[in-house]
Amino acid sequence: MKIFETHAHYDDEAFKEDRDILLREMHSQGVEYIVNIGCSMESSQYIAELVERYDFLYGTVGVHPDDVERLTEADMEELAMLSRRDKIIAIGEIGLDYHYDGIDRDLQKHWFARQMEVARRQKLPIVVHSRDAAKDTLDLMKAEHARDIGGVIHCFSYGVEMAREYLDMGFYIGVGGVVTFKNGKKLKEVVEYAPLDRILLETDAPYLAPVPYRGKRNCSLYLEYVAEEIAALKGVAVEEVYEATFHNAASMYQITRVAERRSMICTSNSELPFNKLENNIIDAIEEQQLKLGYLKETVRLYYPLSSLNRFLDTQNSVEQMKSALQLFSAATRNRLGGVAVTNKGERFCIAIPPEGTEYIHKHMGTGGFLADLVATVAKEGSTLEDVLRQFYKYSKQVHVEEMKNGEFDYLVYFENGDPDSYYYCITVEESHIIYHRYTKADYEEFGF
Repeated sequence: MKIFETHAHYDDEAFKEDRDILLREMHSQGVEYIVNIGCSMESSQYIAELVERYDFLYGTVGVHPDDVERLTEADMEELAMLSRRDKIIAIGEIGLDYHYDGIDRDLQKHWFARQMEVARRQKLPIVVHSRDAAKDTLDLMKAEHARDIGGVIHCFSYGVEMAREYLDMGFYIGVGGVVTFKNGKKLKEVVEYAPLDRILLETDAPYLAPVPYRGKRNCSLYLEYVAEEIAALKGVAVEEVYEATFHNAASMYQITRVAERRSMICTSNSELPFNKLENNIIDAIEEQQLKLGYLKETVRLYYPLSSLNRFLDTQNSVEQMKSALQLFSAATRNRLGGVAVTNKGERFCIAIPPEGTEYIHKHMGTGGFLADLVATVAKEGSTLEDVLRQFYKYSKQVHVEEMKNGEFDYLVYFENGDPDSYYYCITVEESHIIYHRYTKADYEEFGF
């Protein structure tokens, strides 16, 4: 039995005294993965750090509708930056809550839409909170084309007709302790109606504990009661519920891809010195595949000794670097396939074999800013304005500087390094645009 807890709040004060003990106990008892959900800027910042302490804990970042009054555009940039961390796997919880009518509804709608846009930019699913706001939530999600984003309607509280709308949009239905309540009739009907492959298990811990623990502090160990009720309503074995909901959650959150990406970047502390170099190689191959398409063939990348020393935080001589790169090849063999290294003086060639380029193609993903930029530049007649539009689509903090060195026309980069930390040197031709990108350190060394 493997359980996937898709929605909990273990950053809550209710777990202050026993958080670590409880998390490890739950994992040892079959809770394979837990997703800790952000509700405010403060909780999102904390969660981004908390998830790094446990292999089985992942997180989301986002601001609950009850906490949007203090939000700013700078917060949207910070959410985008936090969401780029490997173990942040969704934007949420976000949405509309009219239950107490304390927060201006138009303000809630504004920040719900803005956070959906962050999710779209970062290519992450959304975790939607909707309480007593059925029509407005659905209308806004349709207006923002949330179908293209995907995600889950957390703690689903509406009827079958509304469930049908969300299911038709490709969303999952989050089911928790309420399904065990005597007054949970609507949710029971939704569970009976919804296909099992569109249902997720969640607790909303420490809230909404299922019967027989209703009114007490909730935790992921109590998901068995939720699963049993779903099994009874669907007329299937509880093991089938565990298996289906685990698969659903892993698919929505792309857990396998995230785990593979982390494996690619660093699988042990002994590989940490190679992290920057491996990232750069991956970035370069992703860029090439975006421009030329994927071919299972060897890719050769060239680096001066000074750049390699910066990536490895060393001051190696040529001979020392040759030895270091042999270690790099061994450390990354299970991902990059065993790179071959040659050199002519201080100029090194790192050859990534077909196995490595295939692995990157399968596991890294090629969407987002760079994909948009490459597509724009590839269009005949593209202009500088077209290129800058792609930068500003992803951030308001963009540096644009005219260059007068005779080689490039403009320098453009994201000031906060999000979603991309490279420096782009742009040349404007009569009918098209050419760009070269460099790390900041290489740009400064080359003295453009």
